[in-house]
Amino acid sequence: MATSCTDFSHPFYEELKCLSLEERHKFFTGERMKFVSLGEMLDFISIGALNFVSYRLNTKDMVKLTANWMTSNQPPYQWNDPRKDPEQKLPRIEHKSCPENEHHVKTIKDLAGRVRCADPECYSIISEKEFYLPLEQVLQRLDCSFKFYNAAHFTAHPFSGFTLAGFVKAWFQQPGDRRLLMPTGREDRYRAFPNFEPMSSEE
Repeated sequence: MATSCTDFSHPFYEELKCLSLEERHKFFTGERMKFVSLGEMLDFISIGALNFVSYRLNTKDMVKLTANWMTSNQPPYQWNDPRKDPEQKLPRIEHKSCPENEHHVKTIKDLAGRVRCADPECYSIISEKEFYLPLEQVLQRLDCSFKFYNAAHFTAHPFSGFTLAGFVKAWFQQPGDRRLLMPTGREDRYRAFPNFEPMSSEE
């Protein structure tokens, strides 16, 4: 996936290129959010690296930023430039059989609609096809900051802000009531890119 797709022809580019990262964050408030797609805004505030981009925001901050952008705009939302808007699939858990033991053939559906292994000592999730993913959970699963030290106020993805906006679009298009945050107390350790390894410029 591409990790740098900055639109150098955008009217904001000349102004933004002279700003610090903190100043770029402050730049996108209120009225200015109306003049960028979500992908453009995310790209402008990201820091590019060889095989990932990062943001000086944690997952909840990313959710808040996205919600502010949606509030500043009106549906139908322009998530991306149509030329940079490939469809993205939500990072759901989808296995053909029990991930712990393929010989466990019996399944059960929990109250949230997830298909699980029926073995009481396992109970692993097999499929989330009918499970609603709040935006926070989507972004958390895509985040690769677990590969870095001191990542409490930092998120990273192996793709550009334009691709991230495509995932937000996929979240928005889910059936059901749209939810931004995960229920209090819910934990989710699933990661869409568990084998991701950041590359430094020295490699």
